[in-house]
Amino acid sequence: MTDGAMNVVAEDRGAVLRACQTFLARVPANLNYLTPPELLRILQTDPDSVYLLDNRTPEAYASGHIPGAKNVWMKDLLSEEALAQLPADRTIVVCCWVGHTASQVLTVLQLLGYDAVGLKYGMGEPAKKGEPRGGWLDYGYPTEQDQPVGSTPRFADGPRQSHTVTVGKVTRVLPIRTVAPGVRIAYVQLPGDVELCAAAAQALADQADVPCEVIAAPESKAVPLAHELARLVGKPYIVLRKSLKPYMTGAISERVSALTSATPERLWLDPLDAERVRGKRVWVVDDVITTGSTMRAAEALMTRSGATVSHRMAAFGEGTEFDDVDVIVAARLPLFEAAGSTT
Repeated sequence: MTDGAMNVVAEDRGAVLRACQTFLARVPANLNYLTPPELLRILQTDPDSVYLLDNRTPEAYASGHIPGAKNVWMKDLLSEEALAQLPADRTIVVCCWVGHTASQVLTVLQLLGYDAVGLKYGMGEPAKKGEPRGGWLDYGYPTEQDQPVGSTPRFADGPRQSHTVTVGKVTRVLPIRTVAPGVRIAYVQLPGDVELCAAAAQALADQADVPCEVIAAPESKAVPLAHELARLVGKPYIVLRKSLKPYMTGAISERVSALTSATPERLWLDPLDAERVRGKRVWVVDDVITTGSTMRAAEALMTRSGATVSHRMAAFGEGTEFDDVDVIVAARLPLFEAAGSTT
């Protein structure tokens, strides 16, 4: 028997053998592994169903880990304190560097009765020439680092590259993009994201304490949100246009200076829509509010049309500049300086 083999006493060997036989008999076709794309999809659509367990050393974990992962070094895992942290009602996703250690840990956890799988190829490392990409880092997925309180949030490969946000039960990892000199934002794309639109609309509707008769939203990214919100509350919605169409004779407009627009724009209200809101209570809805410029322009159009704005709403509030605007938001997002620090 080698030094690394287990020396199981005879009276325990039968129980251990039966447990191992059961484990092997139940190994599924995916060999108890999730690929990084599969895990990312779960984190975006059903994050509460998994528990991320990083079993690398504390030093490796601190250098960069999957957002939300908890760290317990493999050799500390079987302490009563460590086991008490593990959930019995969620799938534990075990992560190491390349998947070898995770395979041993998930086996032990399954023998103890936990629902555990491993992250295939683990965190991975920068791909070598001629070798396939496989791990979390190899796919370019985001990581976060442990930092002292008050320090600049940074990623393993430089300035922070993503931001995780949760609305209701929906979590998204948002890329961070530069929109102006020295300013970077967590870029959120509502069009096409049915789940996020639904979650944001529900969060806004739940906070509203004054009813509406019509919903108004600027085109184009806020339109799916307005549509879902209108469906929830059973009211119609109108769209404030960003360009004047030939058929919009007699349209009125307001000037807008948005953070994400290179040049000033205008919001236009079609005369037919102006009649629809006249004398009505209106919820003005946008996808993101940063400076409040678009919200103020939309409200001005409503006022000029004889409507009363009963609520101002946005799926996301970005930064703090809009704090002087009385607005309901589903979630808040930070602004990021070019060097990676938040504002």
